[in-house]
Amino acid sequence: MASENQWLFSKEDLYRTPTLVGGLSFQYEKESRNKGVTFIIQDIGATCIYLASKTEESTRKFKDVIIACAQKAAKREIQIDDNSKDFRVWKDTIIYTEEVLLETLCFELTVDHPYPYMLQLFNNHYTKDPHRVRKLKQVAWAFINDSLRTTLCLIYPPRIIALAAMHIAAKYLEENLNEALGDIWRELYEPDVHDIHDAANEILDQYTQFPNKSGRTLDKMHPGSKPGSEYQENGTPSYGGYLSPAKLATPVYVEPDRLPNGNIGP
Repeated sequence: MASENQWLFSKEDLYRTPTLVGGLSFQYEKESRNKGVTFIIQDIGATCIYLASKTEESTRKFKDVIIACAQKAAKREIQIDDNSKDFRVWKDTIIYTEEVLLETLCFELTVDHPYPYMLQLFNNHYTKDPHRVRKLKQVAWAFINDSLRTTLCLIYPPRIIALAAMHIAAKYLEENLNEALGDIWRELYEPDVHDIHDAANEILDQYTQFPNKSGRTLDKMHPGSKPGSEYQENGTPSYGGYLSPAKLATPVYVEPDRLPNGNIGP
């Protein structure tokens, strides 16, 4: 009886949910819950992939997206014919859900990424070895990619994330950005040093707190491990491997305080 009653609530309890305490109205919460249980997360995910492929100029044929989703849902590589039931169901689902997704996003599809900002700084202001700058861009690109696994894009503008990625990429490669980029680095770095360090810590936390597929935490990876994602300046990021933070203790421009967990702090 006790185990049964623990999942029964009074109406008063329903008026004290976290969303209502946070300021949302009961009616809005009710409508949002109704919408939320209507959609299957796999359907929304498939639609997001299709919509993103159009908005990010990484176009994919609608047919290819449908087949990939159908195979993923089946959890095996199966042949999907254009006239099959699975194909038609996924096609209709994505087309319908796309309209709902666009409405929910208020048709706001313009997303600024940190990549162009980072590339512009290196391309326009790096004054040393061109082979060296390509490596810096590659590693910074990898850190930006891996920042997508965090909530940084909801907290900081792309510029801060780009500077944080450059900061820790330079530490990884033992590069002094103050010398390599000149005054522009000081002008950009010093006013936002707190935010840059905070964003850098958020990115670095992934390598020490979360295990990889083999069960090892990423701080156990030896120096020189393959970056978590590869730099492709004229293409799209590709994922694979992990970036060891072993070299990230090297100061670049200012000497950061070392926090107990080894993170970079102001």
